[in-house]
Amino acid sequence: EGVLVIAARKLESGHLSRIFAGVLCEFCIFIAVYGFNEVKSELRKSLIVLMAVMAFILMGGEHCIADMFYMAFSGRFFASVIFVIEVTLGNVIGAAGIKLLQRKSKY
Repeated sequence: EGVLVIAARKLESGHLSRIFAGVLCEFCIFIAVYGFNEVKSELRKSLIVLMAVMAFILMGGEHCIADMFYMAFSGRFFASVIFVIEVTLGNVIGAAGIKLLQRKSKY
């Protein structure tokens, strides 16, 4: 029952908010992965990943793979497919935006 409530709540969000939440998710994931790869101290690595994941959760970020689990149980196939496509688009925009910013900062 809890999964159905979460899926229904996610499906109530607007189209643009889904895309924006996907972008936010990707920013947080990038911070976690980049920080983990660049920082030498194990404690700092752990803190960066922890803070990025907390930010992702608290900001209401959406990740296409994680959301597929909820959408599989929603019972609303077409709405679920649209939802996952929109979140995936947000994830792609976020990843591409971060890579573009990263390349621009090197020059």
